[in-house]
Amino acid sequence: MRYFKAECGADAKCFIYKGVDELNSGQKLFLDMLDINGYIIRTKVVKKIKDHHGGYRTAVLLSGDSDFALPIDKIKSAGKRIIVMSTRGHISRELLEIAKYVDLRKIRSEIQQ
Repeated sequence: MRYFKAECGADAKCFIYKGVDELNSGQKLFLDMLDINGYIIRTKVVKKIKDHHGGYRTAVLLSGDSDFALPIDKIKSAGKRIIVMSTRGHISRELLEIAKYVDLRKIRSEIQQ
């Protein structure tokens, strides 16, 4: 918060928009800490939908971070398809090797408003 106020002015306001799990007490403590430190918190309870048929066929990840390699492997081992969307230069080699990759720049005209 100090950084943002120094960078943007003393009257700067910082908002946090977060989906929350009401049963996660650690998440509540974290959000309380942010509130105490001056962040304006806006939350919405995450809706959980049970689907006994597997839920989905294809997962789409908008990130290029290699930290997602293990979750991608788990998704694929469950027989699901995964598409990773990012931009060239912002996607790890690991993800390029294990998932279908779509460069956001190539579909820009289809997704921009």
